[in-house]
Amino acid sequence: MEPLALAKSLYRKEAEEARGVSAAEFAQRLEERSRRLREMQRETADHLKQAAEDIRASVGKSGAIHEELPEGVAGQAMLGREGSATFDARSLEGEGKVVDRDMSEGVAAHEDFHTKQRAPDAAEVTLTDGTTITDHEFIEAGAIAAQERQSARSVDRLSAEYKAIREKVGALLSPDWLVALSREGKLRQFAAEASLANAA
Repeated sequence: MEPLALAKSLYRKEAEEARGVSAAEFAQRLEERSRRLREMQRETADHLKQAAEDIRASVGKSGAIHEELPEGVAGQAMLGREGSATFDARSLEGEGKVVDRDMSEGVAAHEDFHTKQRAPDAAEVTLTDGTTITDHEFIEAGAIAAQERQSARSVDRLSAEYKAIREKVGALLSPDWLVALSREGKLRQFAAEASLANAA
């Protein structure tokens, strides 16, 4: 809405609410509404400035491109392809602030990790206890561990699928070792070491 049209609309609203008051009181009410509007706009501007700082300091560092992604998808990237990371700004909104800085830092770390990952050396592996780990689970478990290292609170907003992957795969080896093996695509080595750890 244009500023003049907005001002006229607020003037009409005040006129409706101020029936029976003197001209001096009506003018005083308009000044009060003007003061509240100025404070609100200043506050809104401050919130947007903080959002810009949060985006710049998190996903902005990664060079990710803003795209409209499917519902529930905060970011995407192609394996081993630098510059392929995208994010959906809508998914980064926070409670009590415009941008959830923890979430945006986690998304940036997760997608940046994918751009540096090698494809796994197997489609799936089976551990000695019979647990099967797919290449998708291995890829995402590494990225989730990298995300959690960057911003531990960001994993609170993982999807149900990613929470299950984190629980299933992320618990098998130390996060640092999982990140290292996943980045190199060494799913077979991961399986061998996870099987040894389970046997111990």
